[in-house]
Amino acid sequence: MKRFISRAPTRADLAGGTLDIWPLYSVLNGAVTVNVALDLWEEVAFGVAEAPTFSLEIVSGKDSQKFVREDLHAVSPSLRFPAALIFAFFSDRQLPRLSIRAEIRTEVPRGSGLGGSSALAVALCRGLWEIEGRALPSGWQTEMLRWVQDFEARFLEVPTGTQDYLAALYGGLRAYHFRYGNPGVREYAPGLQSEISERLLVLFSGDHHQSGLSNWEIYRGFLENQSGYRVGLSELRDIADSVNALLQGSTNWEDLGRLLNQEWDIRSRVFKVNTPRLDKIVSFLRSLDILGCKVCGAAQGGSLIVLCDPAKKKGILKACEAEKIHVLQTRPTSEGVKILPT
Repeated sequence: MKRFISRAPTRADLAGGTLDIWPLYSVLNGAVTVNVALDLWEEVAFGVAEAPTFSLEIVSGKDSQKFVREDLHAVSPSLRFPAALIFAFFSDRQLPRLSIRAEIRTEVPRGSGLGGSSALAVALCRGLWEIEGRALPSGWQTEMLRWVQDFEARFLEVPTGTQDYLAALYGGLRAYHFRYGNPGVREYAPGLQSEISERLLVLFSGDHHQSGLSNWEIYRGFLENQSGYRVGLSELRDIADSVNALLQGSTNWEDLGRLLNQEWDIRSRVFKVNTPRLDKIVSFLRSLDILGCKVCGAAQGGSLIVLCDPAKKKGILKACEAEKIHVLQTRPTSEGVKILPT
């Protein structure tokens, strides 16, 4: 039996979330999303053996199920997404004569807002490419991006963005530019990721969110020209442009912190994606000596990032723990999706 692990990182977005959804960035005449990959991994441990007929076993935590054909009606909720993806992958060809076992291991809380489901989709897809023995030609990330994005939109039945997949595919601290055609991928200066890491805390609010639904509400409001939506997203675009420009130059961390605060203030005021729990945490954080904070992804729960002076990070961490705010043990990673031996 062939055994290997396919592993992809999650992400925290610094600016430009939601702007990565087509056609929002097109209507806005281009946009940029800035995010950083986190070493909170989505892993799939594969076991593959030749067999007379196709069979699939998926394991996730205490849930497991075996399949010989696509039948998702009685599948546990935790297994429905990976099962649907694997069968979708083979949907345009005959099922291979293989016995496949896929054990899913996740290091992010459910509903964290850190792109866990998208990272899982990338890890699964990369593992299936490995099973088929596919080479990785130049630009393979774009091919995989389009496939997993189309699949997840079909599964969720709402439009999806691309920043979560891009962080899982490329890793690192990057800017993703959206205007015409495929997204442009830009790295920042060497060493900047380490400087961000020294100043970054990632917190989980305890409120679980559904990013697809949150983004859909903003998407619909924007295209229907509901009051404030176009102005709000234009303001978020301008903030993301400022964050990108700041990170390309001699970074002023105080200015970056102020931009994070402004980003969240617009999202909560215009799009109403705040919750009582998020409001309480943000208010508490701003009472501390931080540089800035914002909620990740589509909000309405999930996780927050905090930017702080490295010398004050330990004290802020302890203050959060005293308030029973869950501090995630993570740091930025340069690694994108990767195949590892077991």
